[in-house]
Amino acid sequence: MKIRKMLLAFFRNKHIFATLLIISALTVLLTGFSVSAQSCSSSEIAGTEINSTTTTKKIAQVTEDTEETLSVAGISQTTDTEPAQDKFFFFCRVVEVIDGDTVKIDTGEKVRYIGIDTPEKGELFYEECKKKNEELVLGKEVGLERDVSITDKYGRLLAYVWVGDLMVNSEMVRTGYAHAYTYPPDVKYSDLFVKLEREARENEYGLWTEPETVVSTEQTTTTIASTNTTIAATTTTIATTTTTIAAITSTTESTTTTNTTTTTTTQPQQQLSIQITGVTSPVPAGANATLTAKTLPGALCTITVYYKSGPSEAQGLSPKNADGGGNVSWTWKVGTRTTPGSWQIVVTASKDGQTVQTSTSFAVQ
Repeated sequence: MKIRKMLLAFFRNKHIFATLLIISALTVLLTGFSVSAQSCSSSEIAGTEINSTTTTKKIAQVTEDTEETLSVAGISQTTDTEPAQDKFFFFCRVVEVIDGDTVKIDTGEKVRYIGIDTPEKGELFYEECKKKNEELVLGKEVGLERDVSITDKYGRLLAYVWVGDLMVNSEMVRTGYAHAYTYPPDVKYSDLFVKLEREARENEYGLWTEPETVVSTEQTTTTIASTNTTIAATTTTIATTTTTIAAITSTTESTTTTNTTTTTTTQPQQQLSIQITGVTSPVPAGANATLTAKTLPGALCTITVYYKSGPSEAQGLSPKNADGGGNVSWTWKVGTRTTPGSWQIVVTASKDGQTVQTSTSFAVQ
């Protein structure tokens, strides 16, 4: 474990690792020269030529081995002026999945996937995204590929995570369980992630699946209980009416009675639903966005827009009642400092003890 942590330190600082490799190479070279000098001082000219040739071959071999070692490590022998082209792997095992874009490895470090973003705990689709990530990496040996940055502001390693030939970052986006999230300067695969997100959205994979109407179980139980009470009350009324009719019939047997049957029709409760009919996308930072939806007339509707920093508190996102036609809409301003990317919108409607919810997303440029 100590050796693995030392290797991880080299992963964080490639210059230390390169320096140690170069020092080792120079030590081997100096040893070779020393052996050659001793051989020359005790041998004849012919022997000296043979030893010199052997020494030359050793130097060439050491140089070749050194270059190969540096190449495998992904370290240039010249000054590195383009860090984004430096592809360096550190191999480890994933011991815990935090969420859809963060894992914990066997050295105790946390690794944040570069170029993607998934819902946080408590947000819609959090569990689904975490489960997908667990299927891909939990308990498996993975390779970490660097971009420009080594860690984020929380001290987590930033990496493209590979399981064999599969890049987990791209697979999460391709299957619809992550958004493309471009955050310069780590943009090596950003074009790929944006393309995969577009395809996942078009095919309605994962996060982009049209959610079914959700009705609260507790509210459904209440509605059923209320219906049962109404039925019981109606039965009691019918029984009372029957008794009254019987009494009247008994008292006025000689009187012709015209029986009039009164039928009471109870209007069935309308099933509540909500459908998003339009949303502005993409929206430049600083511009206005609008969402329209349709539900039952008079339903109380709420909207929540989720950004990277959490739910938006922008003006224009207050609860509203649907108009006589069941239409409702909101218009709000996207902040000028809002992070570009694809962000989720959740709309909820409530009426007569029923609650339904649906969601969509919009892009901020």
